[in-house]
Amino acid sequence: MEGNKDNKTNIKRFHLYRNLRQIIHGFDSYREGIARNFGVSGAALYLLVSIEQSPQCSYKDLAEYAGLAPNTVSSVIRSLIHQQFVTAVTDPIDRRIIRLNLTQAGSKMVEDTWNLLQSSSYAETDAQCTERVYRQLNQILNIP
Repeated sequence: MEGNKDNKTNIKRFHLYRNLRQIIHGFDSYREGIARNFGVSGAALYLLVSIEQSPQCSYKDLAEYAGLAPNTVSSVIRSLIHQQFVTAVTDPIDRRIIRLNLTQAGSKMVEDTWNLLQSSSYAETDAQCTERVYRQLNQILNIP
């Protein structure tokens, strides 16, 4: 009997995991679609928005804030610096820390992103994404 209970628990865990992965995949696909409009990756756009929300952040702070691995942040930021969307300046007090900020071009891309999300062309997509997430969360909450 105990083995049957463990099996049911594992099945519930699997369904929860699968549904969460579908939600994350939906958000990632949505983000990638928006990023393509600007010629950058979804991760790059995500980090630009994260820097806007947390100016003067360090690489470590950005990795924690964005929930990404430090090596991923470093690689994407290197590209964004090369594209002149981000600046990296040594902290004058602690020279071991590099502070990240958006350039004018980076700020404009973030602003254009927010404008695009508010435009009517994305309103339907946004509503569909919201509805899909809602359905998936309902599935998670109703797992037997």
